[in-house]
Amino acid sequence: IIKRTGETFLIGMLVPAIMIVMVSWISFWVDRTAVPARASISVTTVLTMMTLTTSEFTSITNGNCITSLDMYMFLCLVYVFLAMVEFTAVGYKYKQYRKSTTKLNEDSARRDVQNSEQNSDVQNDTDSTDNSNSTPPLVA
Repeated sequence: IIKRTGETFLIGMLVPAIMIVMVSWISFWVDRTAVPARASISVTTVLTMMTLTTSEFTSITNGNCITSLDMYMFLCLVYVFLAMVEFTAVGYKYKQYRKSTTKLNEDSARRDVQNSEQNSDVQNDTDSTDNSNSTPPLVA
């Protein structure tokens, strides 16, 4: 009777795949402005998962059937890839947010300058009319 030991699969494939997926989730807690850190985590985990999946497929299976381990490794690869997609989406949305807040700040500054100019014009007008009315007429 031939027996299979699950330790080879557990230690060689399952545990490393779980750890790679967990490392890819670290990018969720990294600040969104730290683009090099997030990019390196995402790219490294995707490449590592691809290498692990390829080595599993070539060394364990004979290539003509799909095993549950193949499906598991593919699912782990999908999770790691989706973490990379999330990094890209957050970067894109953050860039749009910064662009819109910059435009809002410029518009607000422009409005403040216009309001201060209008207020100074109104103040100058009231100063000139107040000076003419503030002197009482001389009565003899």
